[in-house]
Amino acid sequence: MVFFFFVLYVYGEENENPLTRFIDPEKLDVLLKEREISVIFGQGKSLTLIPEINAKEHIIKEVRELNPTAGVELLLLFKPDQDVTDKGKPLFLYNTLRSISTLKGIEYYSASRKRMRIFYHDAFVIDSPTGKKRMDDPVVTNTSQIPEKSELFAYLEDSSFGNYICQVEYAYDGQTFIMVMENFTQIWYTIIPLIKPHNLKSYIIIIPYGREILFYGFSCLRATDMFGIAKSRIQSLYNRIKALYDWFRSEYK
Repeated sequence: MVFFFFVLYVYGEENENPLTRFIDPEKLDVLLKEREISVIFGQGKSLTLIPEINAKEHIIKEVRELNPTAGVELLLLFKPDQDVTDKGKPLFLYNTLRSISTLKGIEYYSASRKRMRIFYHDAFVIDSPTGKKRMDDPVVTNTSQIPEKSELFAYLEDSSFGNYICQVEYAYDGQTFIMVMENFTQIWYTIIPLIKPHNLKSYIIIIPYGREILFYGFSCLRATDMFGIAKSRIQSLYNRIKALYDWFRSEYK
């Protein structure tokens, strides 16, 4: 299952260095200089870059239970064109995360092919996990109407993992937005059952402060590695997470 975990934390007070509550000083120093940190995640290991947020232990527990074959963690800083704490931004961000159709056509660098490649040939919301009726992206028109929890299903045509159904869940508590995407159906490589349902995941945490946004992404999978097929897909995990960052950044503008 592809698992996208988006979290928004909005603070009301200005601190000299607000990121110190989320990242230890050593990692923060590197991040401020390089704007990006990445770590390869091996089987049996624990997450090392995930920020200090309320959902941290929950995410770590889920990853531990999955025991993924491999994964990649990514921390990035970027500065949008506008202040991310404006009153209207929570609704705008929430609808950005629900814009499933905008995933269509985004690109990533394929490590195996050594060239840019389409990530999703198609992406759209469907009426049910067993149906394929195309639905419009479910946007919300008023901040007061953002639900605490909601769920949808999406159909994805993935250039590396083929076609599958994703279950997408959202949660909102007034401060944090969570988006979860995971493969609801089996992923095949021709006739080979490559990835079982719920075994391809990505977690993304977004922390805005002032005019900058901290982006944390973690993509992982647990797969049957027949003939090295899974390994060849793993080599592109970093590039796929980076493509999702580019997607979010582009749509957020």
